[in-house]
Amino acid sequence: MKRCIAVLLLIFCPFVSFAQSKQSDIRIVYVTRMVDIIPKSKDVGGFEQLGSLLKATRSSYKNSMFLNGGDFLAPSTMSSFDHGTHMIDILNSLSPDAVAVNEREFAYQEDELVLRVGEAAFPFVSYNILDPMTEGNLQGVEETICYEYDGIDICIISMVDPNVIVRYIPDRIKVNPDEERINKIAKGLRKDGAEVVILMVGHKLKDEAKMLAGSIDIILHSNSKLDAIESVGDGLVFRLGTIDGTAGLIDIKKGTDGKLAFSARIEKLIKYPVDAEIAQKINYYVSKLDKIMNVVVGELGSPLNTKKKMVRTSENAFGNLVADALREYYDTEVAIINGGSIRGNKIYEAGQKLTRRDIQTELPFRNDGVVIEVTGEQLNKALENGLSKIEDAKGRFLHVAGMNVHYCSTNPVGERLISSSMNNKKVQNGQKITLSTMDYLVSGGDGFTMLGEATPIRMKKSKLLMWEITRAYIQKYKKVSPVVEGRLIDDCKAK
Repeated sequence: MKRCIAVLLLIFCPFVSFAQSKQSDIRIVYVTRMVDIIPKSKDVGGFEQLGSLLKATRSSYKNSMFLNGGDFLAPSTMSSFDHGTHMIDILNSLSPDAVAVNEREFAYQEDELVLRVGEAAFPFVSYNILDPMTEGNLQGVEETICYEYDGIDICIISMVDPNVIVRYIPDRIKVNPDEERINKIAKGLRKDGAEVVILMVGHKLKDEAKMLAGSIDIILHSNSKLDAIESVGDGLVFRLGTIDGTAGLIDIKKGTDGKLAFSARIEKLIKYPVDAEIAQKINYYVSKLDKIMNVVVGELGSPLNTKKKMVRTSENAFGNLVADALREYYDTEVAIINGGSIRGNKIYEAGQKLTRRDIQTELPFRNDGVVIEVTGEQLNKALENGLSKIEDAKGRFLHVAGMNVHYCSTNPVGERLISSSMNNKKVQNGQKITLSTMDYLVSGGDGFTMLGEATPIRMKKSKLLMWEITRAYIQKYKKVSPVVEGRLIDDCKAK
């Protein structure tokens, strides 16, 4: 069937109240990557406003659908305690029609995700997960799901990024990277009567145009580097993931000639009033945390910037602080952490008091500190891997303590490390070095397989989480003043 597409990018459009119910139109509300129950800025809307948007939509449209692109179970301060149970509770009140299984849903491994799926009063969807325990999908996760609205059948497919295996190191699942299978599934849905097939995905596809020319009508892309709406042939691509506090609104209309027309826009949630029911739930969870999380652990003597780009592309003061804390706690020659473990995305002023909330917001994952003995060759391979995706601001970028690194960010991948040194002496390939880091990296996360080949060292000190080590370090010194001091130098930055 031929489809007409109207594309509207109305992120700054004025609020419009719906005067009467749209009897034949289908309105889809789409959100993704909403991980914090409290927005980081008062100028940004969150779940409280989303509740009002959904109520307005459901009262104004006879046919409506709420889709969530996933990446919502972690990382957050609250999730570090309950592994995302509070998010399921809130979403249960919002009643999604489908939620994609995305990368962050594996932050606490498969079994925790299965528990969250069991707690949900809504369907999780993913077609490309294989769990050896079930010899199929993860328990409770649907491969596809379809709904019928006044004779129009709409089906949802979701695909998790195959790189989840590298980034989150699941215990047992396998992920099918075959994108051709999407078209096969979509064709099967068409054969069964689907008029609209929607694909939710969190990574770049090899050939979106081919999919949209085939059996896919709409691609909802989370974790995109831009927020945009694009028409591709007869299909629609909706990219969302950079602007906090936004939702996608997608309309499907069927004309008298039987043709379907799609239109879409990006909506700011802050335009909508607070939904009292959702606000009550959020206040309940916030009140449980406040007494614990508002305890002051120390003071900053220098400013900090933990914005995503700052911790994933260059030396960073907070990265230095965490690496220093790790190195001191385990008394090793060198320490490394990856920038992706830092998630606060905040700016701190000199003189600001640091609370436990700040530390756990910055380091929300349950990563243990570990000690290994590496060779100089293994350490240099790790440093090279950390530089391999610097242009994409990926989380594998390393922060170091006890050493200095020179590199060229514009060199080809695999040739970016220029030199590494300890105490002004070049690191030698055969040199034995004690290294403190986190279990995530030693397990091969973010491609650090070389660290898994190193020799483990048993320590008498208690094994602590990264945020606990950092908190103890700040409490010990009471006032910390980390700075960028030339540990990581990009020799090609000015060229």
